[in-house]
Amino acid sequence: MAKQDIRIDAILNEGPGEWFVYLRPGWQMDGAHCFGEDTRAAVRETMKRVTACDCTDCHAQMISESVGDILAGRA
Repeated sequence: MAKQDIRIDAILNEGPGEWFVYLRPGWQMDGAHCFGEDTRAAVRETMKRVTACDCTDCHAQMISESVGDILAGRA
């Protein structure tokens, strides 16, 4: 089984040639938090351009997730 990339929240295959990648909070690719490609190979290639994101939305989502983990006793 392939190791899951911690930068990826979800990958959806909407049909032939329609792969959509949703990045986890704290990651971006050319300023976007998701992207689409035609093939899995293209997804792997585009993932090389994913970098850390320091935007306000990412910070808010990461804080919200942390608070949720604390309240649920997972932290």
